[in-house]
Amino acid sequence: MLLNTYEKVTKLFRDGNGYRNAAQLKEAKVTTVQIKELVEKGIIERVSHGHYWLIDEKKGKPENYRMIEA
Repeated sequence: MLLNTYEKVTKLFRDGNGYRNAAQLKEAKVTTVQIKELVEKGIIERVSHGHYWLIDEKKGKPENYRMIEA
């Protein structure tokens, strides 16, 4: 994945408080292949069908992550 694509995706997630759904990513021209690659590399995590969040080693998961995953 190109560096500018990675930067675009991380900015999208940061602008959305670390969360995005697949429709928002596709609207921003992020392909399903790129989403899969980001998940495999541990950059984003799939929390439920079509919902992802940016993995942040400094902050970790939010306290209410179980409600988000449900």
